[in-house]
Amino acid sequence: RERAAALKQLLLSYSEVCDGVGHVVVERFREFKRVAELLNVKICLLLMQLTSPHDAQQQVFRHVNFWKIFQGDSLASHLAWMSRQHFILAKLLEEAEATDRTSRIDSGIHWEACARLLLERKQALLQSTSERQRGEQGAEASVYWGQRDAEEMENEEMERRT
Repeated sequence: RERAAALKQLLLSYSEVCDGVGHVVVERFREFKRVAELLNVKICLLLMQLTSPHDAQQQVFRHVNFWKIFQGDSLASHLAWMSRQHFILAKLLEEAEATDRTSRIDSGIHWEACARLLLERKQALLQSTSERQRGEQGAEASVYWGQRDAEEMENEEMERRT
C-alpha cells in the first residue's frame, strides 16, 4: 500500500519534471535530465515489484521516447545518456530475473539499444572531431568507449551528493 502511494507520487513528480523541461534554460537542462533519470529508475523498480517487469520496460520506452528529442548541448553526451537509460533497465531486468524466475523479459533488447547508441555516439564524436580538426591524430583519442566527458563526470558528482 505504501509502495503504491510512493509509485503514484513518483509518477506525478516525473510528470512535473517532463512538463517543466520546455521552460528551462540550457544551463539547468542537465539537472532536469538527471532528476528524470533518477525518478525513472525508482518508478521502474516499483513497477517491477508491484506489477510486472513488462510495465517497467514500457515506462523506460516512454521515458526514452520523450527525452530523445531534448538533446541539450552535445549530441555525444546526449547519446551516452540515452544509452545509460537502456543499460540501467537491462541491469534491473537481469537482477529481477535472478531473484524471480517467473516473469522473464529479454534484457537483450536494452543491451542492443545501449550498444547501438554508443556506436552512434562514437560516430558523432568522429564527425565532430573531423569537422573541427581535420588530419590531427590526437583528436581521435576521445572516441573510445569508457572515455568520460564533462557531463558524465558531473552526473557522477551529482550521484555522490545524493
